[in-house]
Amino acid sequence: MKKCALLVLLPCIALAIYSMDSLTVNHWRVMIYNEGTWGADLSQLNFPGGSWPAPLRNSYIFGAGIWIGSITPSETLVTVGYDPNSGATEFGPALCRYWRGGYADSADRIYKHPGDWPPPLGRFPMAPQNWRSDQDLWCCFGDSDPGLHVAPETSGLGVDVALTVYGFADSAASDFFFLKYDVLNNNDYPFDSLLIAMAMDADIGDATDDLVGFIHDKLFQVQGETIRVRNTGFCYDNNNIERHSDRWDSGAPGMVAVSLLSSPDDVGLSAFKLFSIDVDPVTDPTRYQTMAGYNYRTGYYEPFDTTGDQAPGDKRFLEASGPVDVPAHGTATFWYAIIGSPFGDPGEVGPKHDTSELAIRYRAAQERFRQLLGVQEPGPVVPTTTTLCSSIFSPSAPLCIRLGEGPTHTVTAFDLTGRPVRKLTGRGVITWDGTGKNGQMLPAGVYFLQVTGPDSRTGKVVLER
Repeated sequence: MKKCALLVLLPCIALAIYSMDSLTVNHWRVMIYNEGTWGADLSQLNFPGGSWPAPLRNSYIFGAGIWIGSITPSETLVTVGYDPNSGATEFGPALCRYWRGGYADSADRIYKHPGDWPPPLGRFPMAPQNWRSDQDLWCCFGDSDPGLHVAPETSGLGVDVALTVYGFADSAASDFFFLKYDVLNNNDYPFDSLLIAMAMDADIGDATDDLVGFIHDKLFQVQGETIRVRNTGFCYDNNNIERHSDRWDSGAPGMVAVSLLSSPDDVGLSAFKLFSIDVDPVTDPTRYQTMAGYNYRTGYYEPFDTTGDQAPGDKRFLEASGPVDVPAHGTATFWYAIIGSPFGDPGEVGPKHDTSELAIRYRAAQERFRQLLGVQEPGPVVPTTTTLCSSIFSPSAPLCIRLGEGPTHTVTAFDLTGRPVRKLTGRGVITWDGTGKNGQMLPAGVYFLQVTGPDSRTGKVVLER
């Protein structure tokens, strides 16, 4: 049975210091908060905030968030960004250096592109200035406020976290989005044996009949290709039937998966643990034990729950990575893909094994992730003497590219797969209305520009219809 503690956060949200926004650009509709939680709908009592596939409002995520743990000289500490039992978080909506100000600065909020972007560098020196997908969200939070920690623990690690969410609108990426966590150690001492975990309470419609699966490292032969899937936990419905309700529109249930895409030095997963409401670890030492791969009730090292979930129920899972050492004033970055996928036939009962649909989407997420990493972060879109009239254009409002002075420049547009789709050559000002090599209109979405010549630049633009 779900707890009612989610209501505790609502008065804080009303103060407009705690901030909420949502990913809405593709088949996912997901709530994001600037205090470590995502997926829950804190505007309602005990209501999920992650649904797929839009436009259907089918609930898959009741709530989720990160845990961060480390061993200090005196104790073991874990800061929880989402407690599956209560819905509470131990992070505050500000960096550790700011919390004593009383969470009173309106700049401590979620920033979203397009719209309220970029975050101000004066308050957030680590904040991105370029947007890198069709819908970026960014926020940061810290764990230094002792009033947010659940007794008997009353202190945090002094850790800051910057979260960036990336969502793409094109069909190839419509079933997943990315979460990038930068764990920031803004202290004069290191974090030793740091672990990070994603806690997921995945309610697929009715919360009482779900099952959990896990793929640690497996090869799939799909569509004539070999796909390697790693570090992926998922939740699905026992009988693949959900009746129409306020949490389910229609259709046979699929699955929601959490894939760890990248971790420092590729340390990978330290644990994948299956939870239920009666066995969640509730103290910092037992939470750290669980994240490190131990069964905290027996003390045995059992890192991966891979034997297969057989009993449907209200399930949660924890996907932990590490350990890593983060030096003083250092950063550790972790990337996740959250994937929605069909899974099994309507009415199919019990554990299911054909995860080929997930493998296809995992491959697409990996490809887009590699492309995303290739987009340069620093600097404005196309700086100095080569400039754009806008980063968003359409056939009715073409893109104007004002080139640097002097000889001819060449502008090449690439799609998200890296395929060149249009080449323009000239000097002065070049315009592009979104047509490809053959004169046909290209699909709406993100395109990358490469300007070569005396004033060579790269940038990114969005074609709208």
